[in-house]
Amino acid sequence: MKKVYFLIQEWNHPASRYRVLQYIPYLKESQIDAKVALFPDSFLKWMKFFSEIQEYDVVFVSNLVHIYAPETNIGILKKCYEALESGGKVVIHDFLLDSSGAGPLFPALFSLCMLLGTCEGASYGKKDLETWLLKAGFKRPKAVRLDKDSGLVIGEKQ
Repeated sequence: MKKVYFLIQEWNHPASRYRVLQYIPYLKESQIDAKVALFPDSFLKWMKFFSEIQEYDVVFVSNLVHIYAPETNIGILKKCYEALESGGKVVIHDFLLDSSGAGPLFPALFSLCMLLGTCEGASYGKKDLETWLLKAGFKRPKAVRLDKDSGLVIGEKQ
């Protein structure tokens, strides 16, 4: 049986809840085991717990990397790598800056909010996330733009 793990920052936020709930019926219908991990306080406090998660086919990381600095995100992605089966994928969903780093407007403004509201957060571009995936051990990183503000960046464990 295939296994998918969703990592979300908080359940009380409607967008986070929706992103998970919209997939669950389809996953169950396809006989895919889905689990959700909530990190309402701090992702880093749960890293030990996360390192015990093993043998997943997909780890879906939604709206998390903008909270942390690049070095911390590389550490998070290394933990995702360890949790995956060979051939498994990590799927990062977040707001993505364009190659200029100054747009689109919402991710750029959101980056300012992260500067004010977190210790080390920012919005990042697809090249940043692809570089982190490579540093974490993933192969063939690929970005998929969902709309003008957000996208997916996917890495595969060999």
